[in-house]
Amino acid sequence: MAVRAGTVYVGGLFSVVGGQPRAGIAAIDSVTGVASAWNPGVEGFVETLALGDTTVYVGGAIGSVGGQPRGFLAEVDINTGLATGWDPQPNDFVTGLTVSRDVVYVGGLFGSVGTSRRSYLGAVDRSSGLATAWDPEADDVVNCFAVDDTTVYVGGYFNDVGGQPRDAFAAVSARTGVATALVANVDQQVKEIAVRQGIVYVGGAFRSIGGVPRFCLAALEPTSGHVLDWNPDPDGVVWGMTADEDRVYPVGAFVRLGATPAGGQGAVSLATSRQAPPQSASSSPLQFIGVTNPCHTTGVVHFVLKESAAVDLVVFDMQGRRVKTLLSHVQQAAGEHELPIDTTGWEPGCYFCQLTGSNSISTRKLVVLP
Repeated sequence: MAVRAGTVYVGGLFSVVGGQPRAGIAAIDSVTGVASAWNPGVEGFVETLALGDTTVYVGGAIGSVGGQPRGFLAEVDINTGLATGWDPQPNDFVTGLTVSRDVVYVGGLFGSVGTSRRSYLGAVDRSSGLATAWDPEADDVVNCFAVDDTTVYVGGYFNDVGGQPRDAFAAVSARTGVATALVANVDQQVKEIAVRQGIVYVGGAFRSIGGVPRFCLAALEPTSGHVLDWNPDPDGVVWGMTADEDRVYPVGAFVRLGATPAGGQGAVSLATSRQAPPQSASSSPLQFIGVTNPCHTTGVVHFVLKESAAVDLVVFDMQGRRVKTLLSHVQQAAGEHELPIDTTGWEPGCYFCQLTGSNSISTRKLVVLP
């Protein structure tokens, strides 16, 4: 969704909204809930929207929009609903985009934008529709962006971006595309980022960030990446988020925030600058050595315990849903351990193996092939 001047622009996989037939995209009056006459119509479905000055940028699994063939990314006139001539042509699904000054930052599953090679993210000139020279080269999917002055915050489920190892979250120079010194690695995926009053808010399907336990929602100091005390503690995945001058508004698959009931949406006061104590990696009693990657039907999970501990080893999918429990509070001796994993019948894609014991958490990505 995107909002401007009393109108809510919505995208997704629907055929009727606000009482009117609308294919995948619509504009709705924020008071009455009635769809306006604006009707670009999408072949496919919309995953992400962003507003320009007089246009709406549309990304997703789209084949046409606004009366014109457009592959995965398009610009639509905010008054007429017709597609403009802007046509960047990424070669695969777009999952996230944001507009900043004269560029549109785009993330997704693509390997090129037009004739330019771009791995999972890039920046497109708002006038020409051509990829700019900005090229951080992520190694896996980018879901979301937030831009703050000369820094682009990037979230997804990558392990490398901007020439540096960064797990699922990174800060990248808007000028050079090189990752900054900020390191706040996330153990699973990031779905949304917001910046307000000098603090970076991160939401997703994670269980730790920057070495500090945080379930699906966290706040960071933007220069150092230090995790702040702020901890709303939702009990499910955060899929989206926005913020104003007073609060952060997460939405997702949760029913509470801390002890407060919250049926899929909530409002949380902004963070202060107090830092949470980091979790020292060197003192962790458990260590993930590796997981068979990619995995086709069978693989091995390999971990080390510095001391005897009751261990949980669980596999989650990209939506944060439990897929398989390999160990459930099973006492394991100190030393190296190998555990077989059978992925027969699993949907191909990315999963996460989470190892928990002695108040420590470690996670590794698992890629399952058909």
